[in-house]
Amino acid sequence: MKGKLKIRKNKGFTLAELLIVVAIIAVLVAVSIPIFTGRLEKARIATTEANVRSAKAAAIADWMDTAKIDEDNFEESFLASAKKLLTFDLVVYAANSLYYEGSGVRVYVYDGEKNILVENKSRTPSISAKSGKLYTMVAVEINLETGAVRTNPYLTGTGDNRDVNTGFGTNSFEDEAEPEPSGGHGGHSG
Repeated sequence: MKGKLKIRKNKGFTLAELLIVVAIIAVLVAVSIPIFTGRLEKARIATTEANVRSAKAAAIADWMDTAKIDEDNFEESFLASAKKLLTFDLVVYAANSLYYEGSGVRVYVYDGEKNILVENKSRTPSISAKSGKLYTMVAVEINLETGAVRTNPYLTGTGDNRDVNTGFGTNSFEDEAEPEPSGGHGGHSG
């Protein structure tokens, strides 16, 4: 019996094939990184916008809850009672929520991670971004004379062109269903 001859084939890829695969992967990564980071930035801005909206809602609810309101004369009694609370230049209200300022402005600080108002230990709360434009702490300023609400940070632009700005300012979504005191509101004592 004649010996069987075994033919050995080299299994594996050539250097050229490996280089082509590496080049394709490099192109895919180069294309996907800017897309991913752009989406990440939009997600940060959307999260900040949600935190700003929640902060506004919490601050307005707390603001309305502290005023003694005459249901027959809602607007005048609401603002008048809010102004009467300003007996000190700077006093703490409750244990967890805000400071009043003697200039007729009330400032709240909202913690977006815990979804609560937190104690504000300074006249000008320090609000900073965690990463990029993701702000989990939001300060809300309510003017007791006019009822105007500004936040720090605040958002400008619409849709995909939203941008986050630091400092107190009016949000670009203020026109959308702004919660304002009205004559038919059934207020309650705080």
